[in-house]
Amino acid sequence: HLLLTGPTGFVGVHVIEALLRPTTAAISCLVRPEKGVSARSHLRSRLSYYGLGHLLDDPRVIIETGDLEAPRMGLGDSQHSFLIDSVDTVVHAGAQVNLVAPYAQLRRANVVSTMSLIEFARNARRKSIHYLSTLSVLPDGDCFDERSRLAENTLPLDGYSQTKWVSESLLDGVRRQGLSVSVYRLGEVMPHASTGVMSHSRSLTEILLEG
Repeated sequence: HLLLTGPTGFVGVHVIEALLRPTTAAISCLVRPEKGVSARSHLRSRLSYYGLGHLLDDPRVIIETGDLEAPRMGLGDSQHSFLIDSVDTVVHAGAQVNLVAPYAQLRRANVVSTMSLIEFARNARRKSIHYLSTLSVLPDGDCFDERSRLAENTLPLDGYSQTKWVSESLLDGVRRQGLSVSVYRLGEVMPHASTGVMSHSRSLTEILLEG
C-alpha cells in the first residue's frame, strides 16, 4: 500500500502509471481539491489532460482528500489513522515548484510537508520514503562527484532548490537513524518522450521550445 503525494503534477500523474503497471499495490493519492472541484474530479481532470484518465478506473487508485501544507497532511482523524496502519511506502512527489519565489514562501509546501511525512513514516508501522528531488541541490548538478555531498558550502541559490536541499538534509538525518529513504534527483522536466504532451504548468524551457 503506497501513499503518493503530488499526484496531480506532471511527474505525479506519470508516477501513478509507472507504479500501477509492474506492481499489485494499492496507491492512495493525496489530492487537494480545487475551489468548487472535488479531489476526485481534480485528479481525473489532470489524468485526462495527459491521456491517462483510464487510470482512475483501476480500483487500486484511492483518492485521499488532503493538503500537504496542513497539519497531518490535512487528513481527518480516522483517515490519518487508517493510513498509518496500512501504508508501507511513501512516494513524495508533491512540491510547489516556483523558481523565482523565495525560500520562506515555499517552505511550508516543500519543507514542512517533508517533516510531516517523516513523522508519518516513523510511526508505529515504519514506512520507507521515496523522495523526488532535483539535481539543482548539487553544485552544477553533478550527482557523480563524491565531494558533492549535502554540505553547508553547497547551498543552492534559488528558493525552490534550497527547500529541496533542506528536505534532503532532513531525510538524510532520519536515514542515519535507520529509516529507509531513497532520493531521486530529477533534471529539467521536458514534454513526455512518447506523447509529446507538455506539463500543464508550462515550464520556461517548454515555452522557449514552442517559440
